[in-house]
Amino acid sequence: MLKLGQLYLNGGKWEGRQVISRDWIKRSIAPHANAREDIDYGYLWWLQPFKLGERKVPTFGMSGMGGNKVFVLPEQDAVVVITTTNFQMRGAHPNSDKLLTTHVLPVLMQETPR
Repeated sequence: MLKLGQLYLNGGKWEGRQVISRDWIKRSIAPHANAREDIDYGYLWWLQPFKLGERKVPTFGMSGMGGNKVFVLPEQDAVVVITTTNFQMRGAHPNSDKLLTTHVLPVLMQETPR
């Protein structure tokens, strides 16, 4: 999961070789549908900004069963993978989002959580 996120973060390049066209990367992480307020959907990628204090942090990511997620944060040049076993549990995905916003983003952004 991390390698796929890193491949997209690098514009389709892996170890200096273009393995997915840069054009496809751009098209797949562009909005093609509005899923919910403030959340768009590309080609199998969720385009979701997260708030840290007053700042919006743009991300694109993948979502799997039980709250498993891959977040790509282009402005921070980072990929965050959260794996869980919260299968058949209500709120598994919001729990993963909360891990990102309360524990990971403050460190990446070098801010104290509010």
